[in-house]
Amino acid sequence: MAKETYISPRGTLGPFPRLNKPDTKYNADGEYKAHLTVPAEDAQALLDEINTRYEKYYNEVTEAERKKKKKPKLKLKQADMPFEVEEDEGTVTFKFKMKALVKKKDGTTFNRRPALFDAKKNIIPEDVVIGQGSEVRFATVFYPWYTPTLGVGITLQPDAVRVYKLDNQTFEADADYYGFDDDEEDGFSIEDQAPFDEANQGGESAPDTKEEEDEDF
Repeated sequence: MAKETYISPRGTLGPFPRLNKPDTKYNADGEYKAHLTVPAEDAQALLDEINTRYEKYYNEVTEAERKKKKKPKLKLKQADMPFEVEEDEGTVTFKFKMKALVKKKDGTTFNRRPALFDAKKNIIPEDVVIGQGSEVRFATVFYPWYTPTLGVGITLQPDAVRVYKLDNQTFEADADYYGFDDDEEDGFSIEDQAPFDEANQGGESAPDTKEEEDEDF
């Protein structure tokens, strides 16, 4: 019996995907995440599924909160949706995210990670990096949630990934990525910089004696 997941359309991974090992920079428990860019004409079915599930959950939670707080006109805050429509490019970018370490209410924990498969359904070893530009599909789980601070949201959890074209190069941000997309300008160029000479870098000389060194401590 197949697991209940939703299969995304085929798309291209954006910068900094973390599907092999979790990102722990901002979350010590680790987080798997990736952005999948899909042509707009292929994205509509997934958009409809997200919106339908979100609306249903939003209405359920709102009704429960209205009864709980006895405020029949209460409207809950809506968190950002897990996608961005880029009309100029004719694409939609879906955002996938999943915690690596799950902490249950009873205090127990367990680890999880996305299952990785190639186009032939073979398991991809964990050390094979799936990088930006790879063409993939996700088997996703929809996870609706609510917190008073953030509001009602829905997360696309990457339960599994199927890779059709592998690009395992890591992303290196260039000037265009940060918005410097105009032509080259006159001025400083690192290509003209003389090699750094550590022995002749100017400034005060380092202390020559043990007594002089000790004065700094």
